[in-house]
Amino acid sequence: MRKAWQPFLVAVTLVTVAAALRIWPLHALETRLAWLTFYPAVILTAFYGGFLAGFLGTILSCLTILLLWPAIAEHPYINDTIDWLGLLIFIGNCTLISGVAEAMRRARARAMESNKSLEAANRDLEREIARRQEAEEKIQTQNAQLEQRVRERTAELEETYRALRQNEERLRQAFDNMFEGVQIVSFDWRYLYFNDTFVRHSKHSRDDLAAHTVLELYPGIEKTNIYTVYERCFKERVAIQLQNEFKFPDGSVSWFELSFQPVPEGVFIISMDITDRKKAEADLRKLNAELEERVIQRTEQLELSNKELEAFSYSVSHDLRAPLRSIDGFSNVLLKEYQERLDDQGKDYLGRVRAAAQRMGQLIDDLLGLSRVSRAELRRETVDLSAMAQTILGGLQAGEPDRTVNAVIAGGVIAEGDARLLSVVLENLLANAWKFTQKRSGPTIEFGVKDTDGEHAYFVRDNGAGFEMKYADKLFGAFQRLHGSAEFEGTGIGLATVQRIVRRHGGRVWAEGQVNDGATFYFTL
Repeated sequence: MRKAWQPFLVAVTLVTVAAALRIWPLHALETRLAWLTFYPAVILTAFYGGFLAGFLGTILSCLTILLLWPAIAEHPYINDTIDWLGLLIFIGNCTLISGVAEAMRRARARAMESNKSLEAANRDLEREIARRQEAEEKIQTQNAQLEQRVRERTAELEETYRALRQNEERLRQAFDNMFEGVQIVSFDWRYLYFNDTFVRHSKHSRDDLAAHTVLELYPGIEKTNIYTVYERCFKERVAIQLQNEFKFPDGSVSWFELSFQPVPEGVFIISMDITDRKKAEADLRKLNAELEERVIQRTEQLELSNKELEAFSYSVSHDLRAPLRSIDGFSNVLLKEYQERLDDQGKDYLGRVRAAAQRMGQLIDDLLGLSRVSRAELRRETVDLSAMAQTILGGLQAGEPDRTVNAVIAGGVIAEGDARLLSVVLENLLANAWKFTQKRSGPTIEFGVKDTDGEHAYFVRDNGAGFEMKYADKLFGAFQRLHGSAEFEGTGIGLATVQRIVRRHGGRVWAEGQVNDGATFYFTL
């Protein structure tokens, strides 16, 4: 890089060289324009160092000419006005040349600076062009990707459109083939869509439905309830279901079950012709009324029959008890007062007569008890079946203190029912268990409850004589016995009574057993 003092050194050097050339090679020239020798030095200095260096060269040249050279050359160069004018012209020309050189230097500097700026701008432009080319490449890539996505999306949309068209066609076919009528009514009461079933329901042609509004096809609808439903669905946009009777202009009447649903176009309506159902309901109501009348009449007849049966039962029980008591009493008298006159066979005959009379009396009592169970009023309450079973087994044990029976009674078994009738159920079941375990060593009787098919099943289980399961359906019939009277006493009425009481409580009763391996009786309420 050029130092700041170098132009001035160049100016001094060039002026010195010019002076030397003037003193030695050119001093023989007798020209009065001696300063012309210094023009090259001033011009070169000005072009190299600018205005200040050129101006310094001019001053040094003038001083050299004025002060040094006349003494050296012994020749005065400034003698007249022309010489002074030439000197002034020299100074002016040198100053002009220095100024022009400075301007040119600055112009070159500005040009170089401009070139540098242009080069920087060109570099920036090249970078910008590169960036734009890169951006254009990216845009082209993105455009290609976007076009690909557009094509893919277009294909998807076309596929979706085809699927929608297919679904729309299937939906239209489904609507057209429905047994229910389908219609869409716009806000201006025009039919936008209707299927074939609705055409039949409306009793109009398709052309009439397409060309007219609802108000035009059914004059006077504004005064009906169905018009209010339309208006409410139009304005409040709520779903409404109802049954409505239509009276058509031809005088016919039909019943329809209607479902109104708001849709953007207006109202979507599904209609089902229920005229036949309404007729069937009317016939059914008429039949029910007739049945109710018959039930009332039959109930009155049954009440009369029950009263007659009750009177008959009371009469029979008293009429049968009197001769039975006579037979038993006279047989007892014969055994006590005439036993010396009777042999053993006679005594045996009289004993059998007494046993038969007593058994007949017990049978009459059981039948009357079964009859009373059927007529008794059912009073439901909370019943502690565990305590009831404990009391019944305690009574059986007191009646036969010599027997030892293992009684297992579950605690806290509670039920809802008639306490008196449930006591009859447990008395019969526990008495049977007590009876059929009398020939068993280590007899066990158990009472409890378990869940069966989501309901509580109460049970009485024993390890006594048991029974064959193929005869289980005969257990609960009146007078049905699976064991002979000689083997186990009884009349065959107890389990029939149990079944009748359980059924009156809305439950069921069943049994499971095996010969010589005990039996279990279940009942629900």
